[in-house]
Parts: sequence; structure tokens; C-alpha cells
Amino acid sequence: VSVTDKASQLPGYLSDTFLHLDFGYAPKFHEPRGQVLLDTMPVDIALLIGSLVCGVAIGLAAGLVGGARRRSAADRALAVGSAIGMSMPVYWFSSIVLVLFAPQSGYLLQVPFLSWYGGYVPFADSPLRWLQSLWVPWLVLAAPLAAMVYRMTRASLAEVVSEDFIRTARA
Repeated sequence: VSVTDKASQLPGYLSDTFLHLDFGYAPKFHEPRGQVLLDTMPVDIALLIGSLVCGVAIGLAAGLVGGARRRSAADRALAVGSAIGMSMPVYWFSSIVLVLFAPQSGYLLQVPFLSWYGGYVPFADSPLRWLQSLWVPWLVLAAPLAAMVYRMTRASLAEVVSEDFIRTARA
């Protein structure tokens, strides 16, 4: 096939791919790839929203504790945890969590409220089982965000606590 033939096929390919969501056929699932993407979109959105909520909530709580008790053992432990959370790749952290805590293969501790491989249940079927299948991925994905929110909250709180009006109010 010549270069001019490929160039003439490009607009049709781009139109099929991006306007009509024709990503080809997924032999593993026996259906078009676009349909597979649309079918899995609710899980992806749940992972995104859940990890954002967990990351912000954990980061704010830790930042308030660290900012209120600066230079304490808790503050130092949270600082080390945030450094680890920001520097550890999520895929590596998730692998470690699976190896150490998964119900079928946990070497350290087998947490009973973790989901098993292929144990995802849609929210409409069973909200408790849905939560069971997503809470650990939420925490794993939330770790870097929680570390960043912790650092920003702690720094802001430390700055505000040293203001004159705070010292006057305490006096």
C-alpha cells in the first residue's frame, strides 16, 4: 500500500474512530472495543470520584492534625507517610497491597472485608458488595492526592496559626 493510499484513508479512519467510537473489535470480550469502554465507564467514574473524595478527606484530616501539633511525633509520622505517598508509584503500591493483604494471597494479613479477584458487583445489585470491591482501590489511588493535600493543609495551617490575630485571641 502506497503512502498516498494511506493518506487518503486517514480522514475515514479518524472519523470512524473519534466520531463513531469505532475502536475495532475486542476478541477477548466478543464485542466492539467501544462498547467495552462504555460498559466499564461506570466503574472508572466510581474509581475517580471515590479516590478524589478519599484523598481530599484523608489529606485534610491529616493536615489539620499535623498543623495543630507541629513538631510532634504524629506530625513527623504524617510527614514521612506523605513523602512515601507522593514518591511511591501507584502501580507498585497496589501490587504491594495485593500481595500483603488480599483475601486469597495475603502473606501478612488477610483482611476479610477485601474483595477477591473478579469480585466487582454493580451498585444497583448490592451497595455493600460494591463498597467492598472499591474501598481499597479508592485508598490506593487516593494516597498521592492525600499526601499533597496534607502538605498544603499543614503549611496553610502553620502560616495562619502564626498570625498576630491568632496569638491575640489565644492571649
